Amino acid sequence: MKLDEYRRKRDPRRTNEPFPSADEERRARKKSSPAKKEGTHEGVYVVHLHDATRRHHDLRIQVGDVLASFAVPRGPSLDPKDRRLAVRTEEHPFKYIDFEEVIPEGNYGAGPMILWDRGKIRYTSGSAEEGLDKGHLDMEFAGEKLKGAFTLIRTSDRGREGERTTTGKEQWLLFKRSDAYAAPGTDLVAEAPRSVLSGLTVEELDAQGTAHPEEHAPQGRKQAARKTAAKKATKATKATKATKATKATKATKAAKATKATKATKATKAAKATKATGATLTPSRSLAHAVSISHPDKVLWPGDGITKGDLCAYYEAIAPAMLPYLKDRPLMMVRYPDGISGKHFHQWSVPRGAPSWIRTERLPTDDPSDPVDTIIVDDVETLLYVANLGAIELHTLAARVSDLKSCDFFTMDFDVKQSSLKAAIPLVVTLGEMLEDVGLEGYPKTSGKSGMHVLVPLGPGIPFEAARMLADLFGKMLVKHDPKSATMERRIAGRGARVFIDTGQTGSHRTIAAAYSPRANAGGTVSMPVHWDEVTTHLDLAAFTLLTAPERVAREGELLKGLFTARPDVAAAVKKLEQRSHGARAG
Repeated sequence: MKLDEYRRKRDPRRTNEPFPSADEERRARKKSSPAKKEGTHEGVYVVHLHDATRRHHDLRIQVGDVLASFAVPRGPSLDPKDRRLAVRTEEHPFKYIDFEEVIPEGNYGAGPMILWDRGKIRYTSGSAEEGLDKGHLDMEFAGEKLKGAFTLIRTSDRGREGERTTTGKEQWLLFKRSDAYAAPGTDLVAEAPRSVLSGLTVEELDAQGTAHPEEHAPQGRKQAARKTAAKKATKATKATKATKATKATKATKAAKATKATKATKATKAAKATKATGATLTPSRSLAHAVSISHPDKVLWPGDGITKGDLCAYYEAIAPAMLPYLKDRPLMMVRYPDGISGKHFHQWSVPRGAPSWIRTERLPTDDPSDPVDTIIVDDVETLLYVANLGAIELHTLAARVSDLKSCDFFTMDFDVKQSSLKAAIPLVVTLGEMLEDVGLEGYPKTSGKSGMHVLVPLGPGIPFEAARMLADLFGKMLVKHDPKSATMERRIAGRGARVFIDTGQTGSHRTIAAAYSPRANAGGTVSMPVHWDEVTTHLDLAAFTLLTAPERVAREGELLKGLFTARPDVAAAVKKLEQRSHGARAG
């Protein structure tokens, strides 16, 4: 069978890659031009960028019922002079045309994979089947990055002196033929690194999409950088250190002791549904009944937290969370079998969604293929997505009324290679920089191991301008403390430094919503915090599904200003330029 090797290399219980049935494959192929009886003369193609053991591109072209696949180590080129090695690999199922995920560790091909290009393909010298058999394929791509005439030629499936190659696989050459789309001297791989589906780079998908618990804080030589940053932060905030530490300690102790009141009531409400397993009985009247299936299914195995608990949490936290979700396109990260099982990102409205769910049609890179997405404006919709196993909710910085503009930007302090203690002084410094130019910052925990700072801009700010601002602040932080901070996107190039990720601001970029649970041990959530709490005493593990509702009842909603602020962005930019010129002059 065509997919035997594909199936042999993968365990459907462990990987998130598609394992379609024959019927599913037939339905999927209806999206493309059907293969003719005499062979495949047209269809679809995709190119994945796969950061596995070695980074490479995978060209997948439709041949009959499947996708013939070629690993291209250096990626495709638009320069006719470039001859790129293409090693033929196992055929992939047709459903792979939409696949973009982080393949979990321990699986074949583990690592992030983005949809680097996609489009239509036409075979111009006979059918695809004939070309593969003869070892010569002439093709025309009509994609988002690859366009025009290309050729694949089989060179050999043997190495030197007639012996088989180490892989035992056919070796081909892929090259662009001279035509109007040829671009001599260009480097398409370097110039266009982002996904055509999500807008992410492979590094950004890896940072966003991995569902495993965060790494332990590194030890040894990384401690020196942390100590340096801590000293600088101490000096900058010397007058308020004692007050901040006291408040943070009290807040942490209070958070840890709040497995009662609202959180407990909400949990009991959810667990009460286990007797029937039918409709959640909310603490107040809802406009629409929401059926909760399998409320006793455990989603956090190490903590015993169930789907019923998740639904109860969303109901309890809804008054604080809904303003953050309202009118914003939603990306769900679904874990149908809990945080230890498969997960997938979903923009589109699930089949069979109730008619009362608000949806909005969003444009995609393909004008003929828009996507309908859910808008969470009420508690019923929040419960509906919770019932889907949507543990994490991510939103754009834009509203559906103006998808080209954002009303805030995000500074993400990624500590995968470092620690929270190293990040805290940088977060504090950013707060001071923002205040200095007339902007505000609203800190929140990521829900995993890092920190986010949301900076309101008011409506109508183009994404390009917001990203420019984020980049400026990022560069200033790196210049302020280059031993502790970096904007290097390559993980291997970061060393033991905190990654200042300004790429979370973009028309296709999402950020974990405030109060969203994360697929992390302990049932932690992304929690807004006071600036006085942003110290080395901050305990991210204290903010969980069980403690968050009580904390919000006690501390209030800390993000209100995010939606009402109307800063003078032009004045802030002018001040930033003055600071920059002054720094250079000095």
